[in-house]
Amino acid sequence: MTRAPSCPEREREALCGHADALIVAVSDLRAAGTANQMLWETLAERGRTVLLAGLVCVGGAARAWIAGGTDAQSGLAGLGRGAELLAQERIVSK
Repeated sequence: MTRAPSCPEREREALCGHADALIVAVSDLRAAGTANQMLWETLAERGRTVLLAGLVCVGGAARAWIAGGTDAQSGLAGLGRGAELLAQERIVSK
């Protein structure tokens, strides 16, 4: 015949489970912070993002200009493409 665990034993087991979950959460948070620092907080990565957004703006503007748009429409189309790219980058990085 087995006896049911007493209340302090169950509380200890629950506390150990919560402590393990907290350790994992802190570890995940530290890893995310390190990845963020490596990917976005360096000057090279910021430069890469700006360059990529600039190229997308120019490409979008060129496509609109080739399609027969005015200079203003081409510029707006380019800025719109750049904004889309930056929005996608932000979503992916979250």
